[in-house]
Amino acid sequence: MPRGIGSTKQQPAEERKRRRIRLPYLLVAILMALFAFAFVNKLQETRRLAAEKAALQYQNLQTQQQNADLQRAARYEKSMGYIRDMGRAEFGYTAPGDIPIEVKPVTVPPHPHPVVLPAPARPAPPVWQQWWQAFFG
Repeated sequence: MPRGIGSTKQQPAEERKRRRIRLPYLLVAILMALFAFAFVNKLQETRRLAAEKAALQYQNLQTQQQNADLQRAARYEKSMGYIRDMGRAEFGYTAPGDIPIEVKPVTVPPHPHPVVLPAPARPAPPVWQQWWQAFFG
């Protein structure tokens, strides 16, 4: 169809109409992108907090175990058995009927030949090289 004088006025109106129709879609796309960005940030924060929670729970268990060990050690150190053992070990005290034995540490002379340790194993190649070798030899 040949273009006439009247068709030039319709063309800008059609372009404006297309732009108006696309502007809401553009706004919806921008809002969806913002929501997706916020969702990804919250997801990362949730994962970080879950990892931190697991680390703190593990640390709490270790602290509880150390506390139980210290309580057992404190009970033992208050007992007569500990006092008797320390008296024998530190001061050489003996109970009536015990036979005192003096133990002298034996020093081992140095080895005439140095001990040769085997060379450490080569670390495994990176994964991408393993795949490359698997596919291309």
